[in-house]
Amino acid sequence: MNHEPVEPDGLLDDDPALDCILFEEMSKEQRQPRNSSGCLGVVIILLLPAVGLFFLDRFI
Repeated sequence: MNHEPVEPDGLLDDDPALDCILFEEMSKEQRQPRNSSGCLGVVIILLLPAVGLFFLDRFI
């Protein structure tokens, strides 16, 4: 008697179509950026010259 567990041929399940769909969804999740700090950085970079000019105009 062979007591080794039987593994499916697919990556995640017996159904190759389901494997394909699940693999594509996992790939999409890995490609999406995880943080949104880039947006705040762009806003700060764009506001720095305007704020600097405002203070130069007010105090000089």
